[in-house]
Amino acid sequence: MNIPPNVKPVNPPHNSAPNVIPLIEAPAGTPVRIVSTDGLSPQIWVTLQAYGIVPGKLIRLLQHNPEFVVEVEATELAFEKEVAVKIFVMQVD
Repeated sequence: MNIPPNVKPVNPPHNSAPNVIPLIEAPAGTPVRIVSTDGLSPQIWVTLQAYGIVPGKLIRLLQHNPEFVVEVEATELAFEKEVAVKIFVMQVD
């Protein structure tokens, strides 16, 4: 995948609210809203964006092991811990 050099994620800082946590800390089965994807490489950010992993999107964390699996609308997406640790979320009621 060729990514233009000027493509960079622009997201609010993950510390913008006290109840923002990394996705890896959210309990499985929990619906969460994405707040930030700070620190992801441009290639990973563009790929996740194509699947709807963007700030403001409501997702559900399905499992932690062996990979992190989230449900985005009707799609399940798996990724490594190194990616999940850079996705910041807020639990929703």
